[in-house]
Amino acid sequence: RKEREKGCTLIEVVTALAILGLMIPAVWGAVETQLASFRYQRQRELAGELCAAAFVELEEKVRNGSCFQTEEGVLWFQEQKTGQWESLEAEKLQSDCTHTMWIELDFTGTTEERLEAEIRAVARLGEEETVLADRKLMILSEEEVL
Repeated sequence: RKEREKGCTLIEVVTALAILGLMIPAVWGAVETQLASFRYQRQRELAGELCAAAFVELEEKVRNGSCFQTEEGVLWFQEQKTGQWESLEAEKLQSDCTHTMWIELDFTGTTEERLEAEIRAVARLGEEETVLADRKLMILSEEEVL
């Protein structure tokens, strides 16, 4: 090539395009991986916030309860001040949920004197349901505390 000629030859352009063509998929794959990681982390953060909100709401509603009973995922408790029976289930704690994330409650271990609840934030990731966050709550009735 002569020094006076400016520009690129066809072979140089084709070589540069071939190298670029090999690099783009690798870079795009890395970007997609980072975006997927960011979305998953954001979902975990939202699930943690959802679980915490459900925990606080559940605790506030049953704090003055006694005679805990469970039936098919529904918690029944007697309000100590009024003596009235009230119920609580996951659907009542779903105010901030989306169609891809929801709350599940498990009252396994609950007795009349002690409420044991596991609060789980579950999300549909692709075809699978995955627990992204969970919290446990235990409340003792006044009879068990004394």
